[in-house]
Amino acid sequence: MPQRCRVPECRLLGDALDVLAERYPGTKFLRIVSTDCIPQYPDRNLPTLLLYRDTKCLQTLVGLLHYGGRRLTPERAPASWRPGFWSE
Repeated sequence: MPQRCRVPECRLLGDALDVLAERYPGTKFLRIVSTDCIPQYPDRNLPTLLLYRDTKCLQTLVGLLHYGGRRLTPERAPASWRPGFWSE
């Protein structure tokens, strides 16, 4: 069971990503506590989402505004999260 974030916005994003991970089993959804990879990463930058294809970071999104704010649901997730969006 992944560690739950104390930041409510991270919980909201995590819940949406959990649903999308079930819908798209061919796509990897990974999660890490920010300070485990960047010591003293500021809470004001949470949640942060990095979208990769192969080994290249294609997009970095900081904060919930990119996702529709607190109205985020899996159905309202940006198209860039969907498998195939970054296909060449």
